[in-house]
Amino acid sequence: MNEEPTKDLGQKYDTKPALETILERMVQMEVRLSKEFNNRFDNLENRFNGLEGRFDGLEGRFDGLETRFDGMEIRMDRLEGEVHEVKSLFFSMRADVKEIRTVVKEHFKEPA
Repeated sequence: MNEEPTKDLGQKYDTKPALETILERMVQMEVRLSKEFNNRFDNLENRFNGLEGRFDGLEGRFDGLETRFDGMEIRMDRLEGEVHEVKSLFFSMRADVKEIRTVVKEHFKEPA
């Protein structure tokens, strides 16, 4: 070992260019990672915006369905009222037919 162990490391090894290179590479890597992160974040944001638009569309369709169901409910209520009215008329006609049958039987009754 010809070299003196107490010799200044700066004189023994030229480390400044290596450290600068490492720092430059770290800065470059930071820039690349930052760009990649921003790109991925932008992509996610665009996808979420697309999903939000689709959900807005679905909400509009559900609102339309709700309106149609409200109209159907009104129509069903009217129909139910008409069914009750027809049922009442049917029972009334049934009673009338029984009454007519009784009158006809009495009219055409054989003399005793």
